[in-house]
Amino acid sequence: MARKKKTVDTVARLKERLLAEQARLMKEYRQHVDETVELASIDFDDTPVDVAAEQYEWDRSKSIANSYDHVLRKIKRALEKIEKGTYGLCEDCGKPIAPVRLEALPYAERCLECQNAAELFE
Repeated sequence: MARKKKTVDTVARLKERLLAEQARLMKEYRQHVDETVELASIDFDDTPVDVAAEQYEWDRSKSIANSYDHVLRKIKRALEKIEKGTYGLCEDCGKPIAPVRLEALPYAERCLECQNAAELFE
């Protein structure tokens, strides 16, 4: 019984961390969008250097936005799993994800073994 309570407490604590991280990332994402809108208002010249600089900034902005989106989707999935009672189970093999891994990365989707295997094919 004590172990089950500890697990419930751990999941509740990790849920709070996930919610805090989600809020922090959403705030940063909104700031990034505001900066991107500001960048769009800059009147670049049509010189090759300015065109290259503008393209670089747009590509950089898109990459940053994609990173925020990627992590926010993982956090959302982790929160959904908490609600369903499937949080902490590897999406590939179904075994429990090590608690130390979840402490380090609360939105981990795979156990370390399956993650390492998946990275071999990426």
